[in-house]
Amino acid sequence: MLKAYGDSVSGNCYKVQLVLHMLNIEHQWQEMSIAKGDTQTAAYLAKNPTGKIPLIELDDGVFGG
Repeated sequence: MLKAYGDSVSGNCYKVQLVLHMLNIEHQWQEMSIAKGDTQTAAYLAKNPTGKIPLIELDDGVFGG
């Protein structure tokens, strides 16, 4: 299942959420908090070295931001 990483208070992340819902794309939303440092953990930086959100993880493990 597609995974989307983002902060719901971010306008750019909201756009991703909105498109996923409008296109009825099954996904798992992973809430991230920039303020709490969620995007700077080693696990997240392994997925996205820039530490930015939103980030999409496809079923085959490919990431795109």
